[in-house]
Amino acid sequence: MASSFTDLMASLMVIFILLFMAVLSNAVAIKRNARDTTIEALLGALKSALAAGGMDAGGIRQDERDPYAVVIVMPEDLLFKRGDWSVGDGGRRFLLGMIPQLSSIVCTGELRGKVSNVVVEGHTDSIWSAVGVAGVDGPQMNLELSQKRSMDVVRWSLAALVSGDERDCFRRLLSASGRGQEELLPDVPSDDSRQRRVVFKIRTQRDVIEDVATGLAGTVEPRSVEGEH
Repeated sequence: MASSFTDLMASLMVIFILLFMAVLSNAVAIKRNARDTTIEALLGALKSALAAGGMDAGGIRQDERDPYAVVIVMPEDLLFKRGDWSVGDGGRRFLLGMIPQLSSIVCTGELRGKVSNVVVEGHTDSIWSAVGVAGVDGPQMNLELSQKRSMDVVRWSLAALVSGDERDCFRRLLSASGRGQEELLPDVPSDDSRQRRVVFKIRTQRDVIEDVATGLAGTVEPRSVEGEH
C-alpha cells in the first residue's frame, strides 16, 4: 500500500513538473515574440528617423552579441584621432542632430518603458599596445582613453537636449562604458582607424520570467523514485 501511494505521488509530481515546464515554455515563447517585436519596432523607428537626418542606415543594426539590443555606430568620418578623446566639431553637429531623435524614440511614444538603458561604448585600436610605451601598460591606457571618449560623447549628448521630462528620461537611461581594445572589429587590422569608434547600445527590457524559465528548463528533470517504498 505504501509503495502504491509513493508511486502515485511520484507520478503526480512528474505530471506537475511537465505541466509547469509547458506553461513556462509557452511564456518564454510569448516573451521572445514580444522581444522580437520590440526590436523590430526600435530598428524601424531609428532607421526612419535617423536616416531622414542624413545618417547611413547601415550603421543601425541589431547587436550581434545581444539579442535584446540595437546598436548605432557613429559614422567613420566622425572617428576620434589617434590618442584623442575630445568630440570634434563634426561629431558635435552629428550628436546635435541625432540625440533629440533618439531621445524622442526611447522616451516617448510606444517604446517608452521598453528600453532599459542606452550605453555609449568607446573603443580604441591597438596602436599603443603595438608601439609600446616604457612603464605604461598599453591596453590599460586604451581602456582609460576609451572611457574618456565615451564620457565626452555622453556630455555632448546631454548638451543636445533642452531641460524637461524627456531630457531627464534620457539622462536616466544613458551611461558610458570604455571597452578599450578588448572588442576589436573582426577582419579589420587592429591598428585600423575604424577600430576607433563609438557605439550607442540601446538595450530593451528583459522579462524576469524568461530568465527563470530558461534556467529551469536546463536544470529541472523528473526524479526517479526507484527504491523508495
